[in-house]
Amino acid sequence: MRRPRPGGPEAWLEDAWKSGAAPFDRDVISTREALTTIAEAKGPRMTIQQIGRFLKRDDIGDGDLGNPRIGPNGKQVRVWAVRDFPELSNASKEVIRLAYGGMPWKKAALEIQKPRQHRDIAAHRLIEADRATAAE
Repeated sequence: MRRPRPGGPEAWLEDAWKSGAAPFDRDVISTREALTTIAEAKGPRMTIQQIGRFLKRDDIGDGDLGNPRIGPNGKQVRVWAVRDFPELSNASKEVIRLAYGGMPWKKAALEIQKPRQHRDIAAHRLIEADRATAAE
């Protein structure tokens, strides 16, 4: 893989990824939302495609998780694994949805295994909304 240019968008993305800074502070992200976060952080100008190419790099983990229906009202959202792609690529849609919402994916995987009365209230709401959308 080619080396990023000093100060270019790819170098900025790599620094943010290595340090776990926004937008890479979550396990699952949308490139569209990442672009907005980067602009708000006064990062370099870049495109959604540049962010996608960065996340596809072999050393990052080829994190494309596809377009699951995890957005509001069951809307499809293109999401990417920021880390742990092999595990997330096999995770349930509920885990992906909770991780996309900001919960660490390992905690999300444990959360959906708990009986309903012991689940985190916010996680429970997301899981139930996902099931209601799937039933429709």
